[in-house]
Amino acid sequence: MTEIMIAEWERAKTGALDWKVDFVKDFGGGIPGWGYCESPLIDGDKVICTPGGKNTLVALDKMTGEKVWQSTGIKEGAHYSSPVLADIAGSRQIVQFSSGSVFGVSLNDGKYLWQYKAPANGTANCCAPIVDSDFVFASSNDLIATFDDGLLSVSSGFPVSNVNILPFTKLCNV
Repeated sequence: MTEIMIAEWERAKTGALDWKVDFVKDFGGGIPGWGYCESPLIDGDKVICTPGGKNTLVALDKMTGEKVWQSTGIKEGAHYSSPVLADIAGSRQIVQFSSGSVFGVSLNDGKYLWQYKAPANGTANCCAPIVDSDFVFASSNDLIATFDDGLLSVSSGFPVSNVNILPFTKLCNV
């Protein structure tokens, strides 16, 4: 892994480079301990990626690489999870697991919607959140489920100041 993350969009037919960005230089990102490892999310004309830091998430124009938006209301380091597209409580959003929490931002403008900090373990938040309807599951622990692994029920009325936490251990009767 290089010290500087470069996201590239290449022409399928010619292999010529269309554009590139540097997560550190262009967005003030901070390289996680094992380097950037996410798979960027493409939705329509946007490429969603996680430089971390002051630009926790950014949406780039898929054709030009120009920044469409940067997330607001949340400033966390990148980790190893890939962003997920979801429709939660009637809101189209990006759900991501960063260094300090699992959170949701609006797909349209990157505006903060909700956040849950307990599953973040501070070492390696690698698993992409699992979303089903208005439920989000996040875990960063080993093979044994703990109290902090959780299934969240996210309700309408964003930004959400409180999400309903359904502890995983109680759901599985562990």
